[in-house]
Amino acid sequence: MGMIDMDIDNEEAWGDDELTALDISAPFLLEKADWTLFYNSKGYEGQYPFLLYSHDDADVLNDRLLAEVNRTQVLTGHNKLQIDLFTRFTDHEGETVGFVWLEISGTRAFAPDLLDDLEWLLKSGVKAYLERAYTSHGKEGVLEWQEAISTHPAYSEIEKKLPPQSNLEMADRLAVATLIPKA
Repeated sequence: MGMIDMDIDNEEAWGDDELTALDISAPFLLEKADWTLFYNSKGYEGQYPFLLYSHDDADVLNDRLLAEVNRTQVLTGHNKLQIDLFTRFTDHEGETVGFVWLEISGTRAFAPDLLDDLEWLLKSGVKAYLERAYTSHGKEGVLEWQEAISTHPAYSEIEKKLPPQSNLEMADRLAVATLIPKA
């Protein structure tokens, strides 16, 4: 796994800890993804991995996805699948608001027909990972994927702390979310 810089201090308040994860391992995130929901949303009934035994198409899709991830994790340069993950927090009208950036690069070598599935699974893994990581201080984190975060009322307060612009510009796919404590 790549570099993860997250030093949680239990003396700090919820949202004081920000994450910078460069070149995070795709298998690390995919391990946390809700594969059952993924396959169920595609029309395959049952629990993962058992549903693979009764749905040949799902088994083929699973093999292709995992083969592509494994193949593109070991390449170097522009063909290597790279995943960067950032969280940034601000206080807005007395509430802590977090923003999440999931950046996926190096998709040129990935099977084009599987890119939407890969993104869905990575987003699922990120959601599970961050909601667990940001459950502390008596609060539970809730991550919601958004079409855009720049329209959020607290976004102007976070602009000075954005992830590196070069990372944002180099991403082949960029997913954004809000991360707030559960009410």
